[in-house]
Amino acid sequence: MGMTRWLALALLAAAPSGCSSPFGIDERRVLAGARQQWAARPFPDYIFETRRDCFCRSEEVGPARITVRQGVITHVTSMETGEAMVPDDWYTVDQLFNRIPQLAEQNGVEDVAVEYDSALGYPSSIAVRYEEGILDAGILYVISTVEAAP
Repeated sequence: MGMTRWLALALLAAAPSGCSSPFGIDERRVLAGARQQWAARPFPDYIFETRRDCFCRSEEVGPARITVRQGVITHVTSMETGEAMVPDDWYTVDQLFNRIPQLAEQNGVEDVAVEYDSALGYPSSIAVRYEEGILDAGILYVISTVEAAP
């Protein structure tokens, strides 16, 4: 192997990889726009359905129906059993907006992919992928059926 080719391979191998944020400036702009769209919704209090796919306690997975009044979770119901669930295990939509960049900064996170609802702007899907080799990692939040609370 020639010296030039060896030097090019050595530089490529030494180049930093995985050091960039998995949630870059473009994603932050989209997040800000979606957050503004959510803030402009025509109702302050809301109900939504959610589930979380992760290596978590069963109480944290769902599916659940969540009621939010004045920015605070007031009621969580299991959609499978109809039983009340602990509100502290869940997030409001605003808390999920805040959580997105925090998830991207966690050690071992390789990617955070977010989809937003076109009508209201809330994050309808948040997929967190961790680096290969991290066991039991990865989280998927799914949010749907957001409507005004009666």
